Amino acid sequence: MAPLARSLRSKDYSVAWISAIQKEYLIACALLDDEHDNPIDIGNDDNCYTFGSIGEHNVVIASLPMARMGLTQAGILATEMLRTFPKLRFGLMIGIAGAAPSANNDIRLGDVVVSVPDDHTRLGGVVHYGFGATDQRKGFQRRGNLNAPPEVLLNATNKLKTKFDRQGNRMDHMIHQIIEQNSPRLDKYKRPPKESDILYRSTFIHPEGASCCTDMCAKQDQAVKERLPRPSNVDQPVIHYGTIGSADNLMKDASLRDHLASKDGILCFEMESAGLMNTDLRCIVIRGICDYSDTHKNDEWQEYAAAAAAMYAKELLGVVRALKTFRVGTYGVTKLLTGKKNDVLDVLKYEGMFDKREYSMPEAMYYNDWIWETDFPKWLSTSDRPYWINGKPGSGKSTLMAYLAVSKQTMAQLRIRDESYWTGHFYFDYRAGKNLPNNITGLYRTLLHQLADQNEQIKERLTTLLEGGRLRVDNQQNLLDALCEAQILSGYKFCLFLDGLDEFEGGVIEVVHICQLLKQRIPVKFCLASRPDSQLANTLNLWSQITMQEFNEVSMLRYIERKVQKASTANYTIERRFHPTLTKYLIRRAEGILLWFKLVVDMVVEQFDQGASNSEIVDLVQDVPDTLDEVLSSDPGNDTATGST
Repeated sequence: MAPLARSLRSKDYSVAWISAIQKEYLIACALLDDEHDNPIDIGNDDNCYTFGSIGEHNVVIASLPMARMGLTQAGILATEMLRTFPKLRFGLMIGIAGAAPSANNDIRLGDVVVSVPDDHTRLGGVVHYGFGATDQRKGFQRRGNLNAPPEVLLNATNKLKTKFDRQGNRMDHMIHQIIEQNSPRLDKYKRPPKESDILYRSTFIHPEGASCCTDMCAKQDQAVKERLPRPSNVDQPVIHYGTIGSADNLMKDASLRDHLASKDGILCFEMESAGLMNTDLRCIVIRGICDYSDTHKNDEWQEYAAAAAAMYAKELLGVVRALKTFRVGTYGVTKLLTGKKNDVLDVLKYEGMFDKREYSMPEAMYYNDWIWETDFPKWLSTSDRPYWINGKPGSGKSTLMAYLAVSKQTMAQLRIRDESYWTGHFYFDYRAGKNLPNNITGLYRTLLHQLADQNEQIKERLTTLLEGGRLRVDNQQNLLDALCEAQILSGYKFCLFLDGLDEFEGGVIEVVHICQLLKQRIPVKFCLASRPDSQLANTLNLWSQITMQEFNEVSMLRYIERKVQKASTANYTIERRFHPTLTKYLIRRAEGILLWFKLVVDMVVEQFDQGASNSEIVDLVQDVPDTLDEVLSSDPGNDTATGST
């Protein structure tokens, strides 16, 4: 691997490579063609990353915190990476797994499994096999489906499979080269002897307290499942394509392994991917096989399996074309070199423009997956009429709107109908005062800023208008004309997420008139959010609407899970003491008001951490006021306003 070559910006990284354990992380770093220094603008992110390039792609490699594995941690890491690296195109979840060999799938140690959709089972490539409900009549019924990998990676997988079918793969040879180049540091990644690849019968359980399997289990009569040796010309890891089973528990049950392999077509088992697949970081999962998901687990094959998965991932990136990016124009270069103060982004910006985004995004991507089970995705892909999200103060409208405006799932649904869509986001904030974000001028400035920040061609055109005196940020007509010109220049249809309509100084009907005006000038559709308002509902020709309080139980459960897990890192008793009965009580008291729920949960966790008894916790939650305003006023350290949710 080359020495540190350069330092890029956080937005220059397009590929996220995620590992669960250190031995996976080490081999991933060794496969970089070039390693980069840390970006200078990485900001507040507690995760540790390694930066570099593989072929044409700039890659950021991350690993889960030590001893903090599982679905939730994987989802949190993906969310935080998206916030830190705004231009991530897709993710790769790379590591080891336990196989589920069957008569149809001759999977052996050192092989690689790639998550691809299964037309027969209709699974997207990863299944959360432990998520569902138990019915007294039907037994356990699995629920929910996870997203498939993005098309760009499925296309690349197909192309690489064709290449391997025609030319064979040389992955074992390439792994050997990497080990030689990094010897003795990577010597432990060498392929173990074939004799150590032993598959035991499902009914034969490793004796409790026994030592190494090769000393005892392999010598037992009828213990080993006989398999034909692979042909002599098959001396490389074999690549398998299909469904990967994922859950928070380690699979060490051969009988259950075989049942799930037969029922869902599962090829291997691991503990992270189900937490990733429904985040906005669209991923493919690549797993090297290190054991057979039974009681005979051992670590001998882990390093080689990690290397095999990582090498396949590098080969996959080799057939994915990197996206072309805009080159910085002359004006931008001049500004960087001279520090000119009339950069169009600076001129459009006003104090507080980004406050709402900063408030919402850390939590927005984690709590709102439920929206994809409503009719909202259908609206995105089929209708131009408005969609209305309404809810009481504190119900989470703004968090949801901020999430939807930047979600890759939003864009994927829009592009089912038309490839050329752009999403913009604006919040009418009643607290803005003279800072202008609460009027139509603020709306136009914000949308123009978002467009110019993402598209260099639009930025240069707005710069020309500004320097020619044809763009004045205090002139509403100037701004509207510039917005229409930017739309034409981009070639995109707009989907605008306008939040806080009830806080607009001109009233909700004026906002409706502005929407109608924009619709006359440019191709645009609107997702609108406000408190319940009969006048608004009667004025708009709505396609559909949702009321936040009816869907917030999922968000509340996720908040509890994350809050308690983080607190338990410092005080392990909190997770044990936060009883499900307490959770159900708080959800019932909240009546769908997410902010009330979060504030009260924070109070309870703080009291647990300070050693409060169970009876003191009961007194606390019984004394909590029912209304959000009363809870806010009872917490002097909290400056959250109901208008911001």
